Amino acid sequence: MNSSESLSEVSNFSVNVPNRLSISIVIIAKNSPDSIRFTLDSLRAQSRKPDEILVVVPSMEDSTVKTAEEYGVRVVLDPKATRGSARAVGVTSSIGSVVAFIDAECIAHPEWLRVLEKVYLENGEVLVQGGPIHRTAELRNAVMPSSLPSIYPLGYVNFIPTANLSFRKEVVGMVGNFNERLHEGEDLDFCMRLMEHKISIALNPAAIILHLDKTTRSMIRRYANYGKSRAKVFFIHKRSVLVAAVVATVRVLLIPVAIWALIVQRYDILLVAVGLPLAHQLYRFFKSSWQINDISVSSFLLDVVLSYTLYFFFVSRFLLLLFSPGARRKIYGP
Repeated sequence: MNSSESLSEVSNFSVNVPNRLSISIVIIAKNSPDSIRFTLDSLRAQSRKPDEILVVVPSMEDSTVKTAEEYGVRVVLDPKATRGSARAVGVTSSIGSVVAFIDAECIAHPEWLRVLEKVYLENGEVLVQGGPIHRTAELRNAVMPSSLPSIYPLGYVNFIPTANLSFRKEVVGMVGNFNERLHEGEDLDFCMRLMEHKISIALNPAAIILHLDKTTRSMIRRYANYGKSRAKVFFIHKRSVLVAAVVATVRVLLIPVAIWALIVQRYDILLVAVGLPLAHQLYRFFKSSWQINDISVSSFLLDVVLSYTLYFFFVSRFLLLLFSPGARRKIYGP
């Protein structure tokens, strides 16, 4: 059986089958002809087959299109070519009652869809659901967890990236679709609107995705984008992320304070400047929710580097938006 046949077969809906939902998978992609093969292979291997798979691209000349067509999945064009517009097009083009996102550099655990559907069927109050995102240095020989954690009890969080986020489509009628102006941070903006409408985001610990992070450099680049996106969301949602803005600013400002205290040998101030952010970092590390880290010293040190990357780019982009009307117009409009 070739790739096209294997994925074309799953596109027939089973909406009239008892105890079954119609689930559309949306992948937004740009020049990802190789990595998306692993994504599509992981969807083909699902114990609960998806009812529909859509690949959203910014151009029909994109190199991803050929691979998607080989697998027999539906390709949808996003002419605006922002991450926000691509996700919005994916949602409006899908025909499932549940939309589940996965990125083109990710692979899903074989039970991913099954455990998501199980929660939706058993708990009608769950409107939005996602799962943990493990890091992997490669997709070809990626190692999935040998055993899944229990689905219940569900956790509830404020944010899950769209690399592993799903929702009942009715939610879009409540909070609106993804912000088409956003080139980054569209998932954070969407989650902020969910919170503003008192819609909980359930964390299903068994709905596992592996995300490709080949090098530390690639991770730093991704967290830099996280920081920039949070600054944009601050200007969209104002007080909703005020606490996060204060934390980021204080963490960045404590760096020169710590350096000064070391130079002048004020070890009491140094202890405060280093100890407070270290304690906060340890708390975050052991309380990680959607982002799973190995509990080790090396992973903790990497977490410190990534967090400060996020904080630094948050503050720098925040200052740019604060003092540049042109930059603000890009997210607000004229």
